[in-house]
Amino acid sequence: MSKVSLPPLEEQRRIAAILDKADGVRRKRKEAIRLTEELLKSTFLEMFGDPVTNPKGWEVKTIEDITVNQKGAIKRGPFGGALKKDIFIQAGFLVYEQYHALNNDFSFERYYISEDKFEEMKGFEVKPGDIIISCSGVYLGKLAIVPENAKLGIINQALLRITLNQRKMNNYFFLYHFSHESFRDKFFAANRGSGVPNFPPISEFKTFPFIVPPIEDQNKFSARLQQIQGFQSKAYESIKESENLFNSLLQRAFRGEL
Repeated sequence: MSKVSLPPLEEQRRIAAILDKADGVRRKRKEAIRLTEELLKSTFLEMFGDPVTNPKGWEVKTIEDITVNQKGAIKRGPFGGALKKDIFIQAGFLVYEQYHALNNDFSFERYYISEDKFEEMKGFEVKPGDIIISCSGVYLGKLAIVPENAKLGIINQALLRITLNQRKMNNYFFLYHFSHESFRDKFFAANRGSGVPNFPPISEFKTFPFIVPPIEDQNKFSARLQQIQGFQSKAYESIKESENLFNSLLQRAFRGEL
């Protein structure tokens, strides 16, 4: 039976110290993100209170009251049969999927349709400033704001698209309101039980109450939210770099190269 050769104790301690330091960087960056999430929660509660119990007595409106006054302001994706894979082409108009709402990543591109198909399904078009919401699966209700540089395309059957009236409801305020734990527990908990969770019928969604504080207050919170999200984005990148560094150091330690 072959023996495992270990470096001297002092060398082991030196390697352990290097790895501990790298791991400490990872943990500190993750903790920083957690603290910013707590800051957002406390800021929202201080400014607006719980969006379900509404202790501050804000005006309450339904989704139809806060979307733009135009046909298709609230639009569920097409039936699955309208987007069969045999109609997809190698390049063209993008088909937006749950991935975009779940990851807030609009660089992802997988399926495309032709210009003729796009014109046929123009009622499902995605435009900058729209909000897309995941309508099924364990990530039911995850949502994202379509950015200014988004490609022309349509939503698929697993998404809901809404277009808010920005004079009444700020996109970023809505995003946080909709994602708030108490709101999700109240309106989505029953849909996350057994089986595949699904978004409630649109007729039911149209009855959901949303608090509507003054738009000036919503805009202030939006500015704070975007500022913190910018920090978080950089922190996530730093975490990826520190993860890569830690794994690299670990491999080098195993190879005896540290």
